[in-house]
Amino acid sequence: MNVAGSDPPYPEFGDALDQLRAFLGRCAWPTDIAWLTSPALTTRGQLIIINPNRLLSRDEAESFYCVAVTKRLGVHLAALSHDLTTSFCYIWWPTTLREAQEALMPNGLKLSIASDARPVHRAQGLRFWWRRLRGPSPDVLRQSLV
Repeated sequence: MNVAGSDPPYPEFGDALDQLRAFLGRCAWPTDIAWLTSPALTTRGQLIIINPNRLLSRDEAESFYCVAVTKRLGVHLAALSHDLTTSFCYIWWPTTLREAQEALMPNGLKLSIASDARPVHRAQGLRFWWRRLRGPSPDVLRQSLV
């Protein structure tokens, strides 16, 4: 998808990914990225529990990015937390101009990392679903992506 032109910059997904990795590296976060969606995580206190089987593939993340770019209200690539090898990131975009204004979104790409990375635990199968059922509904992502 070619997003270049006279409008504010929306880089191709590969270029946006390169920018995110460079940003993560400058902040001493791992540059290997796993893409989150709400169904992939739950919380327990400060702990973020991630089901690795529910993460987005790179192609799925790129599809979300392309959808967000077509809205022309800004695209936010955000790093929620990390472990020793992986930064757990998500894609968020406003759905209305008002939401974009309230989120202080530029008409382009916005990168961010959490100011305090919460600990991450990987769980799958029954352990994940049991914790998800017992724990609060995750609200750590700004918008459900799936």
